[in-house]
Amino acid sequence: MTTESKKEVRFSDYLYVLSKWKKFIIFNMIVILLVTAGLSLLIDNKYRAKATVMLPQNNSLGSSAISNMLAGASSLFGGALFGATDNTDRMLGILSSRTVLEKVIKKFDLIDYYDFSKYKNDKTLKALKDDAGFDIDENGMIEITMIHKDSVKSAQIVNYFIALLDSLNRTFSKKEATDYRVFLEGRYKKNLADLKNAEEKFEQFQKKYGVYVIPDQLVFAIKAVGELEVQLTQKKIEAELAKMSQGANSPAYKDLQKQVTLIQNKLSGMKNGDKDLEKSIIFFPFKKAPEIQKNYVRLYREIEIQSKIQEFLLPLYEQAVMEEHKNVPSIVVLDKAVPPEMKYSPKRSFIVIGVGLMFFFLIVLFVFRGEEAITRTQFNNPLEEKEKRFFKRIAKYYRVKL
Repeated sequence: MTTESKKEVRFSDYLYVLSKWKKFIIFNMIVILLVTAGLSLLIDNKYRAKATVMLPQNNSLGSSAISNMLAGASSLFGGALFGATDNTDRMLGILSSRTVLEKVIKKFDLIDYYDFSKYKNDKTLKALKDDAGFDIDENGMIEITMIHKDSVKSAQIVNYFIALLDSLNRTFSKKEATDYRVFLEGRYKKNLADLKNAEEKFEQFQKKYGVYVIPDQLVFAIKAVGELEVQLTQKKIEAELAKMSQGANSPAYKDLQKQVTLIQNKLSGMKNGDKDLEKSIIFFPFKKAPEIQKNYVRLYREIEIQSKIQEFLLPLYEQAVMEEHKNVPSIVVLDKAVPPEMKYSPKRSFIVIGVGLMFFFLIVLFVFRGEEAITRTQFNNPLEEKEKRFFKRIAKYYRVKL
C-alpha cells in the first residue's frame, strides 16, 4: 500500500474542507433561507377556533336518561340492575358523523373552499375531518376546534358544530325516550291486567273457602278444636261416672251421651268439612288445610309480586313521559368559539429552520463529494472525469483554494 493510502483522516481535515468551501456554503445557505422564507410568506395563514362543551349536571341524554331512571328504581332490587353510561362517546360520535360533517360542508361552501379537482365530496369530507377536532381535555370536557383561513369563519363553524350537536342529540334523545315510554307503557298495562287477574282469583278463593287471613284463622281454629276435644274428654268421663253411679239407662247418662255425640260430630265436621262451616269466615276443614294454605300462599304471593312490579314500573313510566316531552338544552357551552387573533399556522420560523438544516446537511455532503472528486487522480470511467471538471468549475467560481 502507498503512504498516501495509509494517511489517517482526522477531524481537523473535515473542518479544513469546510473552511475552504465556506463561501460556497454561506452563499448557498443564504439563498436557500431567503427563498424558503419568501415561499413561506406565500402560504396562507390559518386560524384555529375552539369551544368547550359539557353535559349539564342535572340532565341526562338519551340512553343515559333511561339508565339513570333504571338505576334509581333498581334500588327496589338491591341497586344492582343497571348502571349509568358515559355520553361522551355518544357526543363525539354525533360530531364526527357523516350527517353532521355534510351539513357543515353545505352550510359554509367548503367544497369551494378546499377546491379539489376530483372526487370533490369525498376529499372535502376527509379534509374537513383533518381540520376539525373533537377531543376530551384533562377535565373531561369536550373541545371542538376548527382550522380555517378565515378566523371569523373558523369560529362560526365551531359554533355551528355545537348547534348541530344539541339539535341532533335532542332528536335522538326524544326518539329513544318515546320508544322507551311505549315499551314501559305496554309493560305497565300488562302489569295492571295481571294484578287485576290475581286479585280476582284471590277473591274467588276467599269466597269459596271462607279464607281471609290464614295464619290468624288457623290459630283460632286449632284453639277452638283443642277446646272441643277437652270438652269431649270431660263429657266422656262424666258419662262413664254417670253410668257407673246411675246405670246405663239413667237420664243423666243418656243426656251426657248425646252431648258426647254432638261434640264428636262437631269435631268431625271441623276436621273433614261441614256444610255449616263452609259459610264461616273463621273455620275451614282441617283435612283441606294444607291444600288451602298452599293455594292461599300462591295467590297472595302473586298479588305481592305484581304489586312490587307496579311500584317499580310506575315511577319509571311517569319519568319516561316527562323525558319524552321535555325540551331543554342537552349540552352546556362553557366556552363559545370566538374569532382567534393569533394565527395557528404556518409556523414560518420552524419551516425556515427545518429546510435550512436539511439543505445544510446536503450541501456539506456535496462539498465533501466535490473535495474527493477534485483530489482524485485515477478515473474508472468518463463520468468521474466529468464530475471532477464540474466541481473544479464550481471551486473556481467561488474561489476555493485547491
